[in-house]
Amino acid sequence: MMSVLEEIWTKVLEVDGVSKEDDFYKCKGDSLKLVKLFSSIYDKFGIDIDVEEYLEELTFGDLLDVVNKMK
Repeated sequence: MMSVLEEIWTKVLEVDGVSKEDDFYKCKGDSLKLVKLFSSIYDKFGIDIDVEEYLEELTFGDLLDVVNKMK
């Protein structure tokens, strides 16, 4: 699952790699990219994540935890 999330993260943010400490917003993320990220996760895993909870802070590690808990 982690490799699929890495693929989605890097595609949405247009970055080459990712670590658990990477901050979505410091990697040029914005609210529109956040919606795209969560939409891609929904399409791939059927997990619906509330965008409003992550409008200010989200790391890749946070995202992994959320998806693992919801799966």
